Amino acid sequence: MKRSIPFVAILLGCASAAWAVAPATLTTLHAIHSLSHAEANKQPPVTFEATVTYRRAGETTLFVQDDGEGIYVWANADIKLTPGDHVLVRGKAQDSFRPIVISDSVTLLRHGDLPTPVLATFDELMHAQHDCALVTVRAKVHSADLGLNSDRNDIHMTLLTDEGSIDTFVDSYDASAPSGLLDAEVEVTGVAGAKFDGKMQQ
Repeated sequence: MKRSIPFVAILLGCASAAWAVAPATLTTLHAIHSLSHAEANKQPPVTFEATVTYRRAGETTLFVQDDGEGIYVWANADIKLTPGDHVLVRGKAQDSFRPIVISDSVTLLRHGDLPTPVLATFDELMHAQHDCALVTVRAKVHSADLGLNSDRNDIHMTLLTDEGSIDTFVDSYDASAPSGLLDAEVEVTGVAGAKFDGKMQQ
């Protein structure tokens, strides 16, 4: 009897250690967003379905949204996706300003429609209330220039609201696209994201 006690104790100790390092798979964006920085640092596994809101071809940048919440996903650059595609994402969470996802796989389930964007205010954007989600902003164009973003053409617009300025970046290969935009009242729909200099980009 005395010899069996240490043996059982070792078995129980090993089992407890194994259970401690196997976090449950997170299956919703809300569950991922609810992670603390310490919990996200443990990189728990994730498996969830969501709708593509932004994808830049040839890059790892992917934004998806489900039930009003959006998230950034690092995805293989070769995956062909378009906004509105419904996908299954498998991977792990990672700590950032807010948790992000490093994907192991992104599987196209079906084509569909984009979620309805939220009409966002400057104050809401400044407080990252719609971080990574699809939003619409109404404002006046203060400046509009064709530039390069990750070696690709885009239109960089600074929009003015009564509360402050919002930076926007619109994918475009049309050099004439910015003409006529100065001082125009516009409605821009895109994915919201915080910048650390106090402005916003989408």
